[in-house]
Amino acid sequence: MPQNSLVILEILHYLTPVAVAAFATISSAIATCFVPPSKRSIVNKDRQTVSKWLTLALTALYGAEGFLYLLRALVRHGWWASADSVTYVMLSVFVWSVIFIILDDSKAPYWPVYVGSWVVGIILEIAVSTLAVQVTTRRDGFDNTGASLRALRILCLLALCVSAIFTRTEKAVALDTEGQPLLRASRGGERTPESDARYGAVKAKPISAAGTDCNVGETQDETRKLREEQQRRVEEAGGWWSYLKEFRILLPHVIPYRNWRMQAYIAVLLAILLSQRAINVLLPRQVGILVDKLAQVAGQGSVPLKEIIVVAFFKILDDLFLDPIMSLLSNRVTNWSYWKLQSFAFRHIMSLDMEFHQKKDCGEVQRAINQANSLNQMPVTIFLTIGPVLFDLLVALGYVAYLFDVYFTTLLVTVGVTHVIVTYKFTLWNGPRRRMYQETSRMEAKLLNQALSNWSTVASFNRQSYESRRFSDVTKLDSDGKTKFNDSSQRMYFFQHLILLLGYVAVMLLAADRVSQGVRPVGNLVTLVLYWSTLTRPINTMAHWYSMVIEHIIDAERLLQLLGEKCSITDTPGAKRLEIRDGMVEYQDVKFSYDKRKQTINGISFTVDPGATVALVGETGSGKTTTCKLLFRFYDISHGSISIDGQDIRSVTVDSLRDVIGVVPQDPSLFNETIMENVRYARLDATDEEVYDACKAAAIHDTIMTFPDQYNAKVGEGGKKLSGGELQRLAIARVFLKSPKIVVLDEATSSVDTETESRIQESFSELSAGRTMFVIAHRLSTVMDANLILVINKGEIVERGTHEGLLKRKGKYYDLWIKQSLNTSVKCSRRSSVTEGGNDKVFLTPGLTEERASTKDILISFDDINQVDGQRESKDLDEETPKRRGRVQKRIHNFKECFGKREDEEETFGIRDGSEDTSPMRRVSPCSSFGKILKTATKPGTTTNESHHSSFLKKSPSSSSAQPSYCGGRPGFSDTQGGLKIPVRPASSRSSIPIPVSSMRTPPPLNSLRGSVASTRSTLHHSGSRGSNPITPRGKDDEDATPEIPSSYHTPGTSISNRRDGGD
Repeated sequence: MPQNSLVILEILHYLTPVAVAAFATISSAIATCFVPPSKRSIVNKDRQTVSKWLTLALTALYGAEGFLYLLRALVRHGWWASADSVTYVMLSVFVWSVIFIILDDSKAPYWPVYVGSWVVGIILEIAVSTLAVQVTTRRDGFDNTGASLRALRILCLLALCVSAIFTRTEKAVALDTEGQPLLRASRGGERTPESDARYGAVKAKPISAAGTDCNVGETQDETRKLREEQQRRVEEAGGWWSYLKEFRILLPHVIPYRNWRMQAYIAVLLAILLSQRAINVLLPRQVGILVDKLAQVAGQGSVPLKEIIVVAFFKILDDLFLDPIMSLLSNRVTNWSYWKLQSFAFRHIMSLDMEFHQKKDCGEVQRAINQANSLNQMPVTIFLTIGPVLFDLLVALGYVAYLFDVYFTTLLVTVGVTHVIVTYKFTLWNGPRRRMYQETSRMEAKLLNQALSNWSTVASFNRQSYESRRFSDVTKLDSDGKTKFNDSSQRMYFFQHLILLLGYVAVMLLAADRVSQGVRPVGNLVTLVLYWSTLTRPINTMAHWYSMVIEHIIDAERLLQLLGEKCSITDTPGAKRLEIRDGMVEYQDVKFSYDKRKQTINGISFTVDPGATVALVGETGSGKTTTCKLLFRFYDISHGSISIDGQDIRSVTVDSLRDVIGVVPQDPSLFNETIMENVRYARLDATDEEVYDACKAAAIHDTIMTFPDQYNAKVGEGGKKLSGGELQRLAIARVFLKSPKIVVLDEATSSVDTETESRIQESFSELSAGRTMFVIAHRLSTVMDANLILVINKGEIVERGTHEGLLKRKGKYYDLWIKQSLNTSVKCSRRSSVTEGGNDKVFLTPGLTEERASTKDILISFDDINQVDGQRESKDLDEETPKRRGRVQKRIHNFKECFGKREDEEETFGIRDGSEDTSPMRRVSPCSSFGKILKTATKPGTTTNESHHSSFLKKSPSSSSAQPSYCGGRPGFSDTQGGLKIPVRPASSRSSIPIPVSSMRTPPPLNSLRGSVASTRSTLHHSGSRGSNPITPRGKDDEDATPEIPSSYHTPGTSISNRRDGGD
């Protein structure tokens, strides 16, 4: 019985610490996989402290037993504790030390893991204590002390269980489980300054690579948000196991289920892995055998060729065959996986709807797609790196115990655990320093980027020295932070290497002792030396591997979130291709909203006949573009239907629908390719000649031929090397090349000049033949020829009809036309100027140059101009203009005070050549005079239908009668010609002073509103006497006459010129 008890006790000595550690690890892993973070609770801090110190006391009691062994060995020469007893004490000390460290660092321990470990410890400790009493035959003080220590350990374990059972929980928190150490049962979710840098946190980049995070890496905020999103998904999934199962969507693109070639590669890789594991054990052992053989034949002159050949064979096989083949095959497998993942992710992104692409962050999406490059490394890292090395470690521990004894294995485990603890603690300590230098590195990169990209601003304000000082200060902070972090890292490396060195020395001493005693051959010592790197490599790289796996999981999380996006626009089951015949489009009670709280399109209905042109007009944000997006099925409508040739667009495939529609967007974007490739993108099989014809139709061919590389010229990112007009004409060329049945023009000519617009409009006439056209326009003059004009306001069609009909209706369209015409007048008046006769110096007219000039401001400006003529003294003018003196000169001086001043020059004015009225100046009133507008001669052959785009001034509030009078040269208006306000032509006077005022413009009558127009002239005449002379009303015959459109006023010595861009 004592002999059996001794065997059982020996087994329990080995089993007890291993069982406690295994239970803690396995239960922690199970809890992590299947217990949601919200189920883990924070306990009362005081009671947690009690459990922590009881665990430390338990560790000290195991250490006291080891100290008792040493003391007994010193007292009794030749006595030494059994190997199982020493192993039991040493492993127990380290297991409970690790549990203490975890409990001390944990903010929300998952209590069942700890309670279970303590219960297992109590059961085994009671069994060990009972058997120890049974096998002890003679008792002395050391035996009694040992029994007392075992009794105290049992009491500590009971107290731990009681403290855990009666501990009150406070609140549930989410845990940052991916940052836990390998043996950590639970980890607090509360973030502290040290929590991000604990063991298992993302490994810091090398110092030489620091500072690039701002440009190519993610910021800490992005990482934090990603981890928070990951924790949310873990909570929703109910644990890490359910969460990791979501990654099954990636397995077909990582594991080649249907690719027999890749499967063959993987099979060969597995065979190589097994061969290398065997060689890792056999090669050191064979070297040991060779040394033993040499020791035997030493001095005999014989060479152990057999043993040498075996060593060479293993070495050649591993270095020349297995390693290169493994590298070649693993690269092929990882590259295949990268190709599949990258293609799958990109295909998924391109299949998503517009809602996703409008809210996406392009940088984040690109990073997510690029994670395929790192994600496909995860299987390689786990199966070809971490797995084999851990397998080698387990084999090495058993093999070393076989070569020598269990002391060596215990010593190696002790070294490994100590190394992990030291690394973990130093990582916590280095965390703030690491974050500090990373933050300063980002600040440095950010400041450098901003200074370089805003160099013109820096130079304009002469702040080069200021920016240099700022950059120098930030760089100094970055340098100091890197130095401090490097110093603390070096201290960590020092202690890591010190632990390994002490372990190496201890192992060598034990091995030398065994060899010197003749217990083991010298070859075993050589084998152990060669095997040392296999033993210590996992210890050195364990933290790095853990960080690498965590990085892979975070990368996979970003890609997984992207692949989890669902497309709301998909082909319905049984969808057929769209059969386009005539191109008739019908909207029936269509409703749509981006946000359910606000309706965007509210029940619009209209029909576009085949080959007809429909124009959508309205204010910005009224729903014009959204209406056309629904036709493309970029969004699905919530009510009603949209059909093409009687086919609901939801019942046909999306590809066939978009194949028959062409679009010219308002802000087109091109690829950074050649012009030829960009235009051919509309129809990939188009020939060069077809591309040329499309560009000619879009009036861009001649411009392209002026480029050095012509059609092979690169357009730059997004087409930034082209002007706005060139960019838009290339987009138009794409539509010409595609030649779709339905065309959508979204402000297609908004960025081109008048001449080019005229040419493009002619091309559109050709394009529209036999095609259904949707035209979105703000410039109403471009849609006057449309068969149907829809006026959209707040998602509803408020008016519909033709241009003439809508104007006669005087509704919303009429108001838009009036506002647009007035805005054109204001824009033109901003470019008006007053110039002294015969000189080039320009003086801007105050009222006409205001950014937001109103009608009242413009009329007041004309009043100021008319005051120029309010002189009391004047002379009859002949061919030459005499110098003005007296009151005239004073008045001119006042005029110059308003419009500008030119000193030391005499005021001379000349009659403008070609003036319509050259009668001499008479004595006129200094007060504001009455003005009238007379039509000026136009060029021969010019008709009123060729007048320029017109806008006009509103009627003065004081002018309400049918026969308005004018003060200060303000033109009057009468409601004629279909409700348009047309200036009244007053009676002619004896003399006139022509004053060019290009800003005085009104719209032409209805019969001249269509087509292109040319500018006309009018002359403002002043009455020759004081007082208010009535304006002679227009006769009946004049009512049907073409109204005059004042575009310029002329006065002797002063002119107001209108500088107009070609695109107005």
